Amino acid sequence: IIATGGVGKSSIALLAAKDTAERRGKLTVYFDGENTLSDSYFKRMGVPKDKFIIVKGRNLEDMLDQAEQFAQADEVGTIIIDSIPIYVSSVVEAKSSGDNTIGIEAKRFTSRMPIIEGHAINRDICIIGLTSYKLNPGAMGDPRVLQRGEWQKTMSNTTLDLTKKDLIKDKEKNVIGHKIEAR
Repeated sequence: IIATGGVGKSSIALLAAKDTAERRGKLTVYFDGENTLSDSYFKRMGVPKDKFIIVKGRNLEDMLDQAEQFAQADEVGTIIIDSIPIYVSSVVEAKSSGDNTIGIEAKRFTSRMPIIEGHAINRDICIIGLTSYKLNPGAMGDPRVLQRGEWQKTMSNTTLDLTKKDLIKDKEKNVIGHKIEAR
Protein backbone atom coordinates (compact mmCIF):
# COMPACT_ATOMS: atom_id res chain seq x y z
CA ILE A 1 0.00 0.00 0.00
CA ILE A 2 1.54 3.30 -1.12
CA ALA A 3 0.50 6.72 0.15
CA THR A 4 1.72 9.76 2.02
CA GLY A 5 1.59 9.76 5.82
CA GLY A 6 -1.70 9.85 7.69
CA VAL A 7 -3.85 8.50 4.88
CA GLY A 8 -4.88 5.23 6.52
CA LYS A 9 -2.40 2.60 5.30
CA SER A 10 -2.07 0.99 8.74
CA SER A 11 -5.84 1.04 9.28
CA ILE A 12 -6.50 -0.72 5.97
CA ALA A 13 -3.82 -3.30 6.77
CA LEU A 14 -5.44 -3.91 10.17
CA LEU A 15 -8.82 -4.45 8.52
CA ALA A 16 -7.24 -7.03 6.20
CA ALA A 17 -5.72 -8.75 9.23
CA LYS A 18 -9.10 -8.69 10.98
CA ASP A 19 -10.58 -10.48 7.97
CA THR A 20 -7.78 -13.07 8.12
CA ALA A 21 -8.51 -13.75 11.79
CA GLU A 22 -12.28 -13.92 11.39
CA ARG A 23 -12.50 -15.91 8.15
CA ARG A 24 -9.49 -18.18 8.44
CA GLY A 25 -8.67 -18.22 12.16
CA LYS A 26 -5.04 -17.46 11.34
CA LEU A 27 -2.52 -15.16 13.00
CA THR A 28 -1.21 -11.89 11.65
CA VAL A 29 2.43 -10.99 12.14
CA TYR A 30 2.70 -7.21 12.28
CA PHE A 31 6.17 -5.71 11.93
CA ASP A 32 5.51 -2.39 13.67
CA GLY A 33 8.58 -0.39 12.71
CA GLU A 34 6.67 2.85 13.20
CA ASN A 35 5.59 1.82 16.71
CA THR A 36 2.03 2.97 16.02
CA LEU A 37 -0.03 0.04 17.31
CA SER A 38 -1.80 0.54 20.62
CA ASP A 39 -4.63 -1.13 22.49
CA SER A 40 -6.93 1.78 21.63
CA TYR A 41 -6.07 1.42 17.93
CA PHE A 42 -7.00 -2.28 18.02
CA LYS A 43 -10.22 -1.45 19.84
CA ARG A 44 -11.19 1.36 17.40
CA MET A 45 -10.62 -0.96 14.44
CA GLY A 46 -12.41 -3.90 16.08
CA VAL A 47 -9.39 -6.12 15.61
CA PRO A 48 -8.83 -9.18 17.85
CA LYS A 49 -5.42 -8.45 19.41
CA ASP A 50 -5.04 -12.09 20.48
CA LYS A 51 -4.66 -13.00 16.80
CA PHE A 52 -1.60 -10.77 16.41
CA ILE A 53 2.11 -11.23 16.86
CA ILE A 54 3.59 -7.74 17.05
CA VAL A 55 7.27 -7.43 16.24
CA LYS A 56 8.99 -4.17 17.20
CA GLY A 57 12.31 -2.93 15.92
CA ARG A 58 13.79 -1.22 12.89
CA ASN A 59 16.69 -3.41 11.83
CA LEU A 60 16.19 -4.55 8.24
CA GLU A 61 18.07 -7.84 8.43
CA ASP A 62 16.28 -8.87 11.64
CA MET A 63 12.90 -8.09 10.10
CA LEU A 64 13.68 -10.03 6.91
CA ASP A 65 14.98 -13.05 8.89
CA GLN A 66 11.88 -13.10 11.07
CA ALA A 67 9.54 -12.55 8.10
CA GLU A 68 11.09 -15.56 6.38
CA GLN A 69 10.51 -17.72 9.46
CA PHE A 70 6.91 -16.57 9.81
CA ALA A 71 6.31 -17.14 6.09
CA GLN A 72 7.03 -20.82 6.76
CA ALA A 73 4.51 -21.12 9.64
CA ASP A 74 1.16 -22.75 8.89
CA GLU A 75 -0.55 -20.75 11.69
CA VAL A 76 0.14 -17.42 9.97
CA GLY A 77 -2.32 -15.91 7.48
CA THR A 78 -1.00 -12.38 7.02
CA ILE A 79 2.37 -10.64 7.35
CA ILE A 80 2.32 -6.84 7.51
CA ILE A 81 5.46 -4.72 7.20
CA ASP A 82 4.74 -1.23 8.53
CA SER A 83 6.51 0.68 7.10
CA ILE A 84 9.15 -0.32 4.52
CA PRO A 85 11.16 2.96 4.68
CA ILE A 86 11.55 2.62 8.47
CA TYR A 87 13.79 -0.45 8.29
CA VAL A 88 17.49 0.31 8.13
CA SER A 89 20.26 -2.12 7.27
CA SER A 90 23.05 -2.84 9.76
CA VAL A 91 25.48 -1.86 7.01
CA VAL A 92 23.93 1.60 6.73
CA GLU A 93 23.80 2.03 10.51
CA ALA A 94 27.54 1.27 10.73
CA LYS A 95 28.56 3.83 8.10
CA SER A 96 29.08 7.53 8.59
CA SER A 97 26.75 10.10 7.06
CA GLY A 98 29.33 10.87 4.36
CA ASP A 99 29.53 7.28 3.09
CA ASN A 100 27.60 6.22 0.00
CA THR A 101 24.79 3.93 1.13
CA ILE A 102 22.41 4.44 -1.79
CA GLY A 103 20.60 1.26 -2.71
CA ILE A 104 21.72 -0.96 0.19
CA GLU A 105 18.22 -1.42 1.61
CA ALA A 106 16.71 -1.86 -1.86
CA LYS A 107 19.25 -4.60 -2.62
CA ARG A 108 18.54 -6.37 0.67
CA PHE A 109 14.78 -6.28 0.08
CA THR A 110 15.15 -7.29 -3.58
CA SER A 111 17.23 -10.34 -2.73
CA ARG A 112 15.16 -11.57 0.23
CA MET A 113 11.55 -10.76 -0.60
CA PRO A 114 11.21 -13.31 -3.44
CA ILE A 115 12.28 -16.04 -0.99
CA ILE A 116 9.87 -14.82 1.68
CA GLU A 117 7.11 -14.47 -0.90
CA GLY A 118 7.74 -18.00 -2.18
CA HIS A 119 7.28 -19.45 1.29
CA ALA A 120 4.17 -17.31 1.83
CA ILE A 121 2.58 -18.38 -1.47
CA ASN A 122 3.06 -22.05 -0.58
CA ARG A 123 1.08 -21.47 2.67
CA ASP A 124 -1.50 -19.00 1.32
CA ILE A 125 -0.07 -16.17 3.45
CA CYS A 126 -0.77 -12.60 2.37
CA ILE A 127 2.13 -10.14 2.65
CA ILE A 128 1.18 -6.48 2.97
CA GLY A 129 3.97 -3.93 2.71
CA LEU A 130 3.18 -0.36 3.68
CA THR A 131 5.26 2.42 2.23
CA SER A 132 5.12 6.12 1.62
CA TYR A 133 6.37 8.25 -1.18
CA LYS A 134 8.07 11.61 -1.31
CA LEU A 135 7.34 14.19 -3.96
CA ASN A 136 10.11 15.26 -6.29
CA PRO A 137 8.87 18.62 -7.56
CA GLY A 138 11.44 18.71 -10.36
CA ALA A 139 10.49 15.32 -11.80
CA MET A 140 9.08 14.96 -15.30
CA GLY A 141 5.88 12.92 -15.30
CA ASP A 142 4.97 11.23 -12.03
CA PRO A 143 6.65 13.22 -9.21
CA ARG A 144 6.23 10.44 -6.63
CA VAL A 145 9.45 8.76 -5.50
CA LEU A 146 9.38 5.60 -3.38
CA GLN A 147 11.81 5.43 -0.51
CA ARG A 148 14.06 2.33 -0.62
CA GLY A 149 13.74 2.12 -4.41
CA GLU A 150 11.27 1.46 -7.19
CA TRP A 151 11.49 -2.34 -6.67
CA GLN A 152 8.35 -2.06 -4.54
CA LYS A 153 6.29 -1.39 -7.67
CA THR A 154 7.73 -4.31 -9.63
CA MET A 155 7.62 -6.85 -6.79
CA SER A 156 4.01 -6.14 -5.83
CA ASN A 157 1.24 -8.39 -7.01
CA THR A 158 -1.27 -5.64 -6.26
CA THR A 159 -0.51 -2.05 -5.41
CA LEU A 160 -3.00 0.26 -3.72
CA ASP A 161 -2.15 3.92 -4.12
CA LEU A 162 -4.14 5.85 -1.51
CA THR A 163 -4.94 9.56 -1.45
CA LYS A 164 -6.54 11.37 1.46
CA LYS A 165 -9.72 13.19 0.43
CA ASP A 166 -12.60 14.94 2.23
CA LEU A 167 -12.90 14.94 6.02
CA ILE A 168 -15.75 13.06 7.67
CA LYS A 169 -17.42 14.89 10.56
CA ASP A 170 -19.96 13.82 13.17
CA LYS A 171 -23.12 15.77 14.09
CA GLU A 172 -21.10 18.13 16.31
CA LYS A 173 -18.72 18.83 13.39
CA ASN A 174 -15.84 16.91 15.02
CA VAL A 175 -13.52 15.24 12.55
CA ILE A 176 -13.90 11.47 12.89
CA GLY A 177 -12.10 10.34 9.76
CA HIS A 178 -11.55 11.03 6.10
CA LYS A 179 -12.47 9.60 2.74
CA ILE A 180 -9.77 7.75 0.86
CA GLU A 181 -9.36 7.43 -2.88
CA ALA A 182 -7.71 4.17 -3.91
CA ARG A 183 -6.06 3.51 -7.26
